[in-house]
Amino acid sequence: MYKKFSLEQLLSLKTNFFSNLKKLYEKRRYPALKIFLKDITREGKTIYFWRRGTPLFRVIKNEDDTFVLVDEQEKIELYASPSAINKMQSIMKTEKTIQRAAKGSKTMSKLLWEDFESGKFSSINNKPYLVYDIETTYATSNLKTVSFYLAYAYIVSKDGIGKYSFIGPDQLEKFVHFMAEFDGYVIGFNNIAFDNPVSVYNIENGTDAMINTINEKSIDLFLFLWNLTGRRIGLNKTAQALVGITKTLESGAEWDTLMKKYEETGDEKYYKEFKKYCKNDVEMTVLVLFYLLKNKKVYLDDTEYTFTGEEFLAMSQKKISKTKKENSSKPSNQMFSQ
Repeated sequence: MYKKFSLEQLLSLKTNFFSNLKKLYEKRRYPALKIFLKDITREGKTIYFWRRGTPLFRVIKNEDDTFVLVDEQEKIELYASPSAINKMQSIMKTEKTIQRAAKGSKTMSKLLWEDFESGKFSSINNKPYLVYDIETTYATSNLKTVSFYLAYAYIVSKDGIGKYSFIGPDQLEKFVHFMAEFDGYVIGFNNIAFDNPVSVYNIENGTDAMINTINEKSIDLFLFLWNLTGRRIGLNKTAQALVGITKTLESGAEWDTLMKKYEETGDEKYYKEFKKYCKNDVEMTVLVLFYLLKNKKVYLDDTEYTFTGEEFLAMSQKKISKTKKENSSKPSNQMFSQ
C-alpha cells in the first residue's frame, strides 16, 4: 500500500524519500539524478533495486519521458516531470540542502492530528464515533474461550473532542454496554469478527443479540480494505504504509510474554508496556481512519482504489462480492463532516 504524491506535496512531508534516492544513485557513482535515471532506464522501462532480497526502490519510465519513482521503504510513489527532476536534483546536491528543503515539514500523522484538531473528521455521517482495540489470550476458533486482558478506546464526542479511555477487566462490562447503547459508530480493525464478540463473551450475561447490536453500528477497517483491494492486509502494514507508524512490539508472542511476566512477578513495568502497546494500536487505527476519510483512496501494487463515503460505510460492515462492488453506484461524499 502506497502514498502517491506530487513533488510539492512530498516537500511538505517529513520523509526519508530524498535521502534514500540520493544514496541509491551515489552508491552507483552517478553524479546527478538526471544522468542516473537516463542511464538505468536504457535496460528497461521498469527497474527494481534490491538489498538482501528486500526491494528498496523502483523506477518507471513513461512514454513521455516522465518518471514514477517508488520508494519501497517509505511506501511513497512520486510522479516526476522533467522540471520536477531538475528541482529534485537541486535539492539533493548535499545532505544539507535536503535537510533545508525539509525544514518545517511535518509527518503524515502530525498533519492528520492537526486536521482533526481543526474540526475535520469530527463526525461520520453526522454521528460521533469511538475507535477501540482489545488485547487477549491467543485467539482460537472458539471465541468464547478467548480471555480479555485490557483495551483502549478513543472516543470522539458529539462536539468533536477526542479522548483516550483505558478499559481493564473491571471496566469491560460497563464499556460493552456503552458500545451497545452508543448512538454512533464503533470502529476497529477486525472488530466485527473478533473484538466485538470477544468483548461481549467476556462479560456476564453477554449475548449474541448484543454482538449483533454492536456489529450493526460498526466500521471495520480491516474488512473495508479487504473489500476495497481484495487483499487481507494487517494493521501494522497498513499504518506503516499510510501514516508512517508501527506497532511497539514485533509480534503477538512479545505481548503475551509481557503479560505472563507481569502475572508471574507483579512488576508494573511489564503491565505499562502492555498498555502502551494497546494504546498505540488504537492510535494506528485512528490515523488510518483519518487518512481514509481525508483521501478516499489508497494505492496497492500500482493500482489506485477510490471510494465514496457511502461505499466506505458499506464495505466496512460486511463482505461484498466482487461483482456487487463492480456494479455499485457512485454517490456523493457529502456524508463526511470535515
